[in-house]
Amino acid sequence: MITNINTNKIINIILISILILIIYRFFLFFQDIITLVIFVIFFSFIIKSIIESIENLKKKYPFIRKILNFSNDFIIFILISFFIFLITIIILILTPTIYSSLRDIASNITDFIKSILILINNYFVFLKINLGLENINLDEIYKNIINEINNYIPNLANLLLNFVVNSTTIIGKIILVGILTFYFVKDYNKILDFYLKLFTKNQEQVEKLKEIINIIEHTISKFIIGQFFAATYIFFFIFIILSLLKVKNGFIIALIAGIFELIPFIGAFIGFFLSTIFIIPLGLEKIIIFIIYITIIYQLLAKLIYPNFVGKILDISVITVLLSLLIGYKLAGIIGMFISIPIASIIKKIIIKNYNT
Repeated sequence: MITNINTNKIINIILISILILIIYRFFLFFQDIITLVIFVIFFSFIIKSIIESIENLKKKYPFIRKILNFSNDFIIFILISFFIFLITIIILILTPTIYSSLRDIASNITDFIKSILILINNYFVFLKINLGLENINLDEIYKNIINEINNYIPNLANLLLNFVVNSTTIIGKIILVGILTFYFVKDYNKILDFYLKLFTKNQEQVEKLKEIINIIEHTISKFIIGQFFAATYIFFFIFIILSLLKVKNGFIIALIAGIFELIPFIGAFIGFFLSTIFIIPLGLEKIIIFIIYITIIYQLLAKLIYPNFVGKILDISVITVLLSLLIGYKLAGIIGMFISIPIASIIKKIIIKNYNT
């Protein structure tokens, strides 16, 4: 009996592996369409979650019901229009600002490195002598560093510029996602019932599938809301710190840190590193103050906020997170990294649910 159970488990694992391989090949062939569908589904779950929250508030507070006395279709339309407007503003206004800011930051960093090397030459010559480093050419090192910065920053800036140039196509796709999302959320229950009936006529199987879909809905919506909350938190507090330190490009630096925070796990490290690099030209004192404050902010996020908003929902190990990020990046770049974590969590929950039953 035990042997049969183990054999069935092995067969199930093999079948799941084959299914994953088939899905991977299918994804590569229809990558653009599948990416669009994934965007629509993720965006739909956000809108659906907000609508449900509004409905709960209407039931709890009569004055909110009076203020938001509109049909769900109208609220869905307003929410989607707001998101499209917000993303369009970010693309058309903030991206060129980031472009010019990156060039300013590059110039400041090169000046800072030059001053550090002059300081080393003037006041720390004895270190070179005592350590036997007389043959090191600091001017050559400086030129190499500056060349690397001058190569990297324009490439990044040109990437952003191309992004703006192609913004018409991008905005068109965003509008398409918005339209599809509207009809998907509007007719969600009808679409769900149709495909469930198409898949099976057995009512028991339908109920099981609905449970799985509820798991997917709950995980994705809570994860996305949690990530956006974390990103907003990082943006807000880093912007305040940079404003207090009177940093010129504070808004842009905070925005970049907030955007990278959307990427689970490694986004915080990237945001922390980039933010600190942008502060380098301001001098050692401000660097130390900034690092102390930003460390406290990230620790609060990691220890108190993130576990309560996202950690309990995902419930996956660090190694699973890293593997998911690598696979997600390979399949769909930055977007793949963002969606890979909730997908990994969903797969784990479904496997555990089926294993327990």
